[in-house]
Amino acid sequence: MNLLLVCIAFICIAALEVPYMVKNKQWYSLTVYSVLLVSVFVLGALVASGIKVPSPIKAAQAFYKDILGLSFKSP
Repeated sequence: MNLLLVCIAFICIAALEVPYMVKNKQWYSLTVYSVLLVSVFVLGALVASGIKVPSPIKAAQAFYKDILGLSFKSP
């Protein structure tokens, strides 16, 4: 049931946005929008199916600490 609701929500979102982009020939925006929409749909479908998805916060923390060398320690 949850998966069906996720599908309906994403179909509605796409139905509202995609025709405008196609009509105005915004191909780059449509491409970026589609990639993001499909990515979020897959994550939403996984969560709705009961599959445990790792937190994106952990990846962001690793990026800030390991790659940028930043730390958020209080003084």
